[in-house]
Amino acid sequence: MKILRYKIEFAIFWLFFKLFAVLPIDVASAVGGAIGRYLLYYLPVSNVARRNLNMAFPVKNQQQINQIVRDVWENLGRNAGEFPHMIKMDLKQFNEHIDLEGLQNLRTIAEDGI
Repeated sequence: MKILRYKIEFAIFWLFFKLFAVLPIDVASAVGGAIGRYLLYYLPVSNVARRNLNMAFPVKNQQQINQIVRDVWENLGRNAGEFPHMIKMDLKQFNEHIDLEGLQNLRTIAEDGI
């Protein structure tokens, strides 16, 4: 039964991957974000995120916690929508759509041989 579930999940993933690949990157990002914000947000796994956020931020109210979870799903959806486009991006497009943070840390590690 698990194998069938995995095959169905893969088929859904593959379908969305192909759909996002034919859409312009900005549209794919927006569609992915909307799917995350309005559909994936309601998955049971979001309750795990809420519980963990409540423990990590006890002063935040439930509305703030829910907004964080919704924003996380939107961000993940946008990343999924943009992912098929990364392979065909040139450096200019990459820099327009991707923000690299902590690059200096990688350079330091490379220089120090850590």
